[in-house]
Formats: sequence, C-alpha cells, structure tokens
Amino acid sequence: MARSLITIAVICAVLSGLFHFLLNYEFNRRLLADHQREAQIVQSMWKQSNRQLEELGSLIASLEGISDSISSFQPQLIKKALSRHWQSLQNAWNIDRIAFYRNSDSIMVGWPNNALDERLKVNIKLWLQNVERTQQPLNLLRCYERCSRYLVFPIVQGNRLNGILLITLSAQNWLNQIQVNSGKYSAIIATNSVQVMSGYELKLTSQNQGDNNISHSALKSAIENITTDDSVKSMLRVKTELNTYQLNSYLITPQSSNRLVSIENISDEINQIRLYTLQLAIASFVLFFTGYYFFNQSSRKSKNKKNRRKSDKESVNSLVLPQGISSDIKKQLDQLKQHNKDIRTRLKKEKAALSRERDLVIKILDNVQVIILTLDKDGTISSINLHGELATGYHAADIIGKSFIDLYPENVVFAEEDLKTLAKVAEGQQQRVSHEARLRCRDGSELTILWLHSCLHGNQLSDSPLLAAGLDITEHKQLEKNLSWLADHDSLTSMCNRRRFEDELYDAHDWIMRHQAQGALIYIDLDNFKDINDTSGHQTGDIILRKVATVISELTNGIDAVSHVVTSRLGGDEFAIILRYYDAESATLLARNILKEIYKIRHDQGDIRFQLSCSIGICIFPGMEDNHAELLSNAVFAVYQAKVRGRNQLYLFKDEDSQREQTNERLVWRDRIESAIKEKRFVLYYQPILNIQSRTISHYETLIRMLGDNDEIVSPSVFINMAERLGLINEIDIFVLDSAIAKQAELQRKGMDITLAINLSGKALDNPELAKNIADTIDKHGAKADNLIFEITETAAVSDIVEAEKIISNIQSLGCRFALDDFGVGFSSFYYLRELPVDYVKIDGSFVKDLYNNADNQVLVKALSEVAIGFNKLTIAEFVDSMQTLDILSEAKVKYAQGYFIGKPSQKIPVDPPNFYKESANKNTFTL
Repeated sequence: MARSLITIAVICAVLSGLFHFLLNYEFNRRLLADHQREAQIVQSMWKQSNRQLEELGSLIASLEGISDSISSFQPQLIKKALSRHWQSLQNAWNIDRIAFYRNSDSIMVGWPNNALDERLKVNIKLWLQNVERTQQPLNLLRCYERCSRYLVFPIVQGNRLNGILLITLSAQNWLNQIQVNSGKYSAIIATNSVQVMSGYELKLTSQNQGDNNISHSALKSAIENITTDDSVKSMLRVKTELNTYQLNSYLITPQSSNRLVSIENISDEINQIRLYTLQLAIASFVLFFTGYYFFNQSSRKSKNKKNRRKSDKESVNSLVLPQGISSDIKKQLDQLKQHNKDIRTRLKKEKAALSRERDLVIKILDNVQVIILTLDKDGTISSINLHGELATGYHAADIIGKSFIDLYPENVVFAEEDLKTLAKVAEGQQQRVSHEARLRCRDGSELTILWLHSCLHGNQLSDSPLLAAGLDITEHKQLEKNLSWLADHDSLTSMCNRRRFEDELYDAHDWIMRHQAQGALIYIDLDNFKDINDTSGHQTGDIILRKVATVISELTNGIDAVSHVVTSRLGGDEFAIILRYYDAESATLLARNILKEIYKIRHDQGDIRFQLSCSIGICIFPGMEDNHAELLSNAVFAVYQAKVRGRNQLYLFKDEDSQREQTNERLVWRDRIESAIKEKRFVLYYQPILNIQSRTISHYETLIRMLGDNDEIVSPSVFINMAERLGLINEIDIFVLDSAIAKQAELQRKGMDITLAINLSGKALDNPELAKNIADTIDKHGAKADNLIFEITETAAVSDIVEAEKIISNIQSLGCRFALDDFGVGFSSFYYLRELPVDYVKIDGSFVKDLYNNADNQVLVKALSEVAIGFNKLTIAEFVDSMQTLDILSEAKVKYAQGYFIGKPSQKIPVDPPNFYKESANKNTFTL
C-alpha cells in the first residue's frame, strides 16, 4: 500500500511539474512579447517627441523680435523678446532653459542665467560643434543633477548659419507619456551615475496584501544589476517580501547608455500559476488514489461474492431509513448547497463591483485636472492626488503631515487667516469657502490656484477631514494680464497705443486746466516712411519703427517724474509724447534732440541704405482749444506745417495760425463719411470697357460715388483719400465688394453673362482673410467667379509684395481675375508686372489722354504694350477720348479701351455700344 501511494505521488508530481513548466513558459512568452511591444512604443514616442521639439525650436527662432535680433547679434533685444514669451512657453512646454549661441565658442543669451554643471558645459560645446558642422538639429537625453531633454537647433537663414538655439527641458513629460501609453510605471536610469528618475512615486497595488510602495532606493538597488548588454539583463525579475515585479529595460537612444525601465507587478500571475499547479497536483492525487482504492475493493468483492451479497442485503435491510425521511434530507442538502453557491456568486459579484468602483474613483482622482488634497481640521495635509503631485512637483511623502499654508510662498500676510477659515469649515460654521492663493512648487516656481474647501462628511463634524480642490488658473491670470497690457499698448514698440493715448491726453488736459499749469504735446511723423515699406516690405519697416521707439524712450527716460511722461505710437509711423509742467522752451529742446537722434538712424537693406528723418509738431496747452480733441488736431496741423517747410523740421503751434481751418476740415469730413456709411449713401456706377478688335463691350469697371447731404454726387477723388487718412476705407471696401458681387449675381440670374471689374483699396490687401471674405460673398449671392475682375493700384500692392502675391493667387484660385491699375507710373511698375500674377494691366490715363497729339506718349504706350504682351498680360488703356486714339491703340496692339469716348460711368448696365460701333454690337450690349 505504501509503495503504491509513493508511486501515485511521483506521477502526480511529474504531471504538476510539467504543467507548471508549461504555464511559466506561456507567461514568459507573453512577457517577452510585451517587452518587444514596449520597445517599439519607446522608439516611436522618442521620434515623435523629437519632431515636436524641433517644431518648438523652429517656433522659438521665428518669434517676433527674436529672428531679427539674432541676425543683428543684439543679445539685449533677444532677452527682452524672450521675457515677453517666456511665460507662455513655460506653461506649454515646461522649459527649464533657453540659450542662443553665435557659434560653439560664443553665447549670446542664456535664459534664465543660472549656473550649469561643469560636465554639461563640456558636452554642450561638443554638441554645438557638431551642429555647427552639420547644420542638423540634435535631440539628446542626459542625466546630471537630474535627467533632461536637450535640443540643439541650428538657426539658418538662406544657406547661412546665424546662430544655434539650445533648449533644455525636464524629461518628466516624456516619461509620463511613456507611462500613459504603456500602462506601466516607468523610470529613467542614468547608468553612469546609477540615478533613478521615476515618473512619480510608485504605488503598486497587490490584491491580497493591500497597498505597498517600492521606494526609489529599492528600485535603485534592483536596477543596479541592469547592464548595457540588452541580451543579458534587458528583462529582470525582482522579489520583495510581499510582491514580485517584472523590470524591462530599453536603450533610449543608440548614442546614449541611459535606459528606460518599466515596472509591472506580476504577483497575481505568479500566484495564479502556483495555485493552478497546486490544484492540479491535489486533483491528480485524489483521482489516482480513488482509482487505486476502487480497484482493490473490486478484487475483494469477487472473492466473497456470495457472502458479501448476503451480508450486504442484511446490512442494507438493517440500515434503510423510511422513504420520506431520506428524500427530505437529500432535498435539504441540495438546497443548502445551492444557497451556499448563490452566496459565493453574489459575494464575488459585489467584490468585483466594489473593486471596479474603487479603481474608477482612484483613476478619476488621479487624472482629473484638479489638485485634490484632504486636510485635517487644523489644516494638516493627509493626502494628495496624482495630478497634484505632477502639477506641484512634490511627492506625497514630501507634503503629507505639513500644514496647508506651508504650500504658500514666504511672507504671505493672510496665511493665518486662511487657516482660521478652514477651521470654520471643519466645524460646520461655513458650508464651503473659495479663494485664490499662490502656491510654491518644488522647483521654486509659483502657480495661482483657485481653491474650494468643503467638508468630506456632513456628520461627526469633529472628525471630518476637509476636501481642498484646487484649479490651476495661472495661465488664465497671465492671459488676463497680457490682454490688459495689449489693450493699452502697441505690441511692436511696447508704447501706449492710440486708445490709451487719448485717455492720457484727456486726463492731462483736464489736470492742466484744473491746476492752472502748463503742458506740452509733441507729435512726431516720420518722413517718407512709405517709401521704406514700398521698397523693402513691412519687416524692414517694423525694425526701423522699433529703433525710433527706442530713441524716443531713451530721450524721455531722464525727464523728471512730475512731468508724468506718456510716450505713444499712434499707428503707422506716427508717435506722440505728453508732458505736464512743460513749457515751450523745454518742449522745443526735447523735439530738437529727437530730430537729431532720429536723423542718425540708418538701416542697410542689401544695397539700399535708408536715411531716416521726421517732422515734429508741438502744442503747448492750455491754449485756445476747447478740449483734448482740438489739442490733438492742433498738433496734427503743426506736423503738417513742419512737412510743408521741408521735412526734418519742427513747428510750434500758435493760436493765431490762420490755416487751422484745414484741421477742422478733417473733422468735418470724418463726420460726413461716417454718416454716409451709417445712412448707406454710397452708390455704384459702371463704366464700359471696349474690346478694340471685336468692337464689343468686354466688361464694366465698378466705380463708387457718395451722395451728399442734398443727394448731390460726390466724386471719389474727393472722399477716398480722406477716408484712407481717417481710417474709414475698410467700411467702404466692404460695401463695394458686397454690392458689386450682388449686382453680378443679379445680372446672371437675368441671363446676362456680364463681367464686372471691382476696385480694391490699398488697405484691402493688408487683410489676410480677403480671399475667404470674397469666397463667402460669392457663395452668399450665388455669383459667378469667372465674371469678376479685381483691380489694384501698384501702391496697394507694394506694401508687402510677397503677401500681395499670395492673396492674389488665392483669389485667382476661386476663378476670379486681377488687373494692375496705373501701369507705367513710378519706377516700380515693371517690377510689379514681373512679380504679381495679374491678368490685365491698365495703362495710366496720363499717357493716353490726347494721345494723337503727343508723339512721345505714343512711343511710351507702344513700349508699355509690348512689355505687357511679353509677360503674357492683356492691356487696357484709360482716358480714351477720340477715334484717333483708338486707332493708335489698335496699332500698338492694346486689347481694350476705356474712357468717356467709349462710355461715361452710369448706374445703367449694360449700356448701348458707342454709335461708331453699333453695327458690331454683340449679345452683351442689350439694355435693361
């Protein structure tokens, strides 16, 4: 018998061992597959992170104020620009440091200017030399005092390396992304210093043993055995007293020995394998033993069959219970068994539900974007959620047990009052309380938090902990501050803008009148600044405007504070200075210094050198003006007088100036134009354009007229320039576009296939949304884009030739066409003809009028036509006034003609063809 039992035990042990081996084999195969999948995730996210960092480097290098300062090697301007953008960059990317290098041996700016590890300095120089040689960005991860990401980014303009940008940021964000994607806790291992940087404190939960922590020291001790040989210890199993963990390590980059380690609690799987093996061993033993037992019993029965039958019969007869009692007992046993089974099933379901609820609550608390603390009634911190740890940089162990106000920056005067308020909430005197407070993070930075404090339980108030929920509103506060600043300041020069200037002028004028003192208004207008924009574009113009602003600021910085100096950029190339307690002599001296210093400004753009000058108007107040608006008008008039006297001059306004009516005229015109816009007293006229060869009306130019107070027609030559100077031209543009496109759609619906040419003002091309607005208007009215031509003058195009070309191309993609007006006037016409993708050029009427009597103009017109044809453009001649002119234009191969001889502007469209062409009228020349 003993020998048989031993044999059965051996067989069961062999089967159990084989089963255990197979389970472990499958489990290890799964771990190996996970390891390979995680390796792909790490490599993929490293590459993705590199691309994002390089996009960040390109963004920083192109920020306003930085690219120009790098080109001109002006560290102070770079530092100023960085300080303007630092907060938004810090909030979005958590950047530790930004540095600009001229080359590998020369640093321009380091922001912030903190000390660097000596080893890091040596490596930075090597990195810079590499980028200087290859002009390719480097993405690196290195661990010194802590693990950081480094981007070394070349700043290249054309084929020239202008500088190198170095961005340093914590590896924390990338590590946390790895954790989220892999679903496992991760750490960066700096093998050179055996340094561990975990995503956050590792809290691994064992289902049977409760919560257990693996401290950094335990993790550090476990991974010391991980070598750089991936084939040896890229997978490592670590056992503690309660749990078993799987550690997988990966090389982050081939160039670095730093590794990423992911950690997974595999205790449940190991325990399950052991349990299944034990169950199999027990089941096998029971099965074999039962078979052996019944085999022996069967042998004995065969030998004593007769006796056993008799004995069994007697035994059974003696032991048989009554039928009803036996059935009841069996039924009760079955019911009890089923009841126990139901209880176990219900408990299992309730346990699973509670586990899911617990996991959901933990997940919500850890991932909600709110800092959640629990506090004792005296304000002592008892717990913090995961987002709170990530947002503040503190681990739970760092702050649990500390007072809530220990999170405040030092010397916060109301901290003790906040503790008293928390006590009132804990005692039930207040239901809840909210307040804003600054929070000091672990790295020394500060956040602005909106806190909401409430009791966790309504009963047992004496033991109720407090719940503190904190929302990070730092970015919102900074945005409010930035918006408040932008509302009052010019973003290009950081001076006061026009809105703030007018408020300051009102206050200064009122203060001077009340205190019977004297003040000065100095108005500065740059001379010929439009020429700079026309020849070199707005970027060059912006550089010069910043230089002018710097000159004005430096000259006014030393003025006594009692003068309450206000410097402002009013828009374009106009600046102003308000001073209190300032007389005419002092204001004139300051204005002369400004004239002299601005005249020293020179700017080289390629082969072009700009010499800057300005005209200055001075008004001493109070004078004859009734309010601050008249004071400003007087200053504008004084600037005009300075320009009339030859520019680079100053003029002191005098109350007896007889030409002051000119300033009043501007105010009158502003009122007239604004009233016409409001009361819709603008109308459209249409002038026909003739196809000279086919003798048919090709299309119509749309012209705007204004109705005066008595419904008289006001010519655009009277009000358009004034509208541009007063900043009212955009409203007129909107009216012309909408009305003309609506008219074309109306004609289309009536079966008239008529093309309209619509004039755009110079300001229209400054709007980057122009193409979208035109497309929306065409869709709104159902117009035909092929039947729309937009006309621009060369002065409209040259404000930014690159932007103009882009806008014109976008509008042409809708199916519309473009015409360049005033062709031949100015030296830049041929340049625009080459650069702008227009379909038509309109030869300026000054060359066409009375053409048959001017041989020189005939030569010019023919030459202009040939140049346009050479660029594959169609030509239109304006101001055609006779049949002889038409014949000359035909010989010069000019395609179209426009002028009073063809037809005057009229609200009637279409018009009859001219009398001399009536016999050739086509289908387009019918009358409404």
